[in-house]
Amino acid sequence: MNDKLVFLGLLYFVQGIPYGLQSSLLPVYLRGAGHSLTRIGFTKVLYFPWVLKVLWAPLVDRVGTKRRWLVGTVSGLALTCLSSATLAPEAHIWGVAGTLLAMNSLASVQDIAVDGAAVGLLKGRGELGLGNTAQVVGYKAGSVFAGGGLLAVIDVAGWSWMFMLLTFVYAGVALFVWGAPVLDDESVRGQQPDGSRRGGQGADAVRPWRVWRKLLAVPGTPWTVLIGALMRRVFVLRTVSMVFQSSLLTVLEPSPLMKGMAVLSMSVQHFLGGLITTLTFTTMMHCTQRAEESIQATHYSFLATLEVLGKLTFSALAGGVVDWFGFQVAFLFFLTLSAGTALHVWTATFTGALREHQLKEQPKQNVPHLDALHQSGERLGAHGARVCPCVEFLSCYRPSRIPHMESGLSEGSERKRNRNLRRVRPGSMEEV
Repeated sequence: MNDKLVFLGLLYFVQGIPYGLQSSLLPVYLRGAGHSLTRIGFTKVLYFPWVLKVLWAPLVDRVGTKRRWLVGTVSGLALTCLSSATLAPEAHIWGVAGTLLAMNSLASVQDIAVDGAAVGLLKGRGELGLGNTAQVVGYKAGSVFAGGGLLAVIDVAGWSWMFMLLTFVYAGVALFVWGAPVLDDESVRGQQPDGSRRGGQGADAVRPWRVWRKLLAVPGTPWTVLIGALMRRVFVLRTVSMVFQSSLLTVLEPSPLMKGMAVLSMSVQHFLGGLITTLTFTTMMHCTQRAEESIQATHYSFLATLEVLGKLTFSALAGGVVDWFGFQVAFLFFLTLSAGTALHVWTATFTGALREHQLKEQPKQNVPHLDALHQSGERLGAHGARVCPCVEFLSCYRPSRIPHMESGLSEGSERKRNRNLRRVRPGSMEEV
């Protein structure tokens, strides 16, 4: 299990590096150069390959192996960083944008492959929780490394050495993946490029609508984005945190106390955001494991695309809202959206589809008298009575629903009575 977590955590770490470069490092640099928040917000368009990844997910599902896709994408990231070592934002802003676009494209393909590998590697709810924790922690660690640690590298050595460092990191991970023994598992080898299968599953690689038809037929998909009672509480806590943070904006005095409270509020939000992310991806992966193995990567990519689309939309518009209306209105606007989401999850937990889903997932309770009834049914069955041997069926027992059970009971009792030998003393009718 530890090998699986290290493998997945390392891949998600390098996958989070492009996100950290674009979400933290580049905005700080551009803001220091005097660019507006609106222009910085529009740089989020470079995340668009993550929205489109569901379109090429069937190709990753059907062609080649997970090992080849992972090694190819990570090696491509290394070559992209190597070719960008001579760039600098002040002189080659479009070149840096192209580099980030290429890195996001390769990372999105890598994400499809590593998610498909994770679905095959992780077994049971326990491993799913640990695996998705490794996913979130690894991804966040990679983004922090790129957004914070690489700022120090730029300050000391410049942009060229930063890209050289990333080249060595990606190259090392590519070698690690090439020799990783966890990918030898049959469940994660993926579809081999065998020409004899082109008329069957291989044909779906060039007919995406077949994959979409199977994808939409997976049971449980409409409500898999809902998390449950724990998610309900987390959403409420995050809303409270946003209320606290929004109240801080009513006083914009740069006092040390206000700065400390703002940092504390942001830390609480990041913690709750990480918890929500872990719960969300755990539920998504649990649902994906119920899909056909041939479309699992596509299924998970579809759900992840919805999550990325929400982040991309609001992050791209947030800068413009602040420039046009100010920080107070912007925070109140997003506070309203968060409160609406919390209310939606809370309502779904008690009265909506999530409540129905929870009832379906609850294990059936063991009732002692049903066990005795099952044993009686086995004995009756030995005497020819028509009974169902399924305990699950007996747990739903209603006399009106199983008329033959009543007849079986009476027939068995009569046979048992007939088998009893009666010893009658002279002049007496008493049974011994």
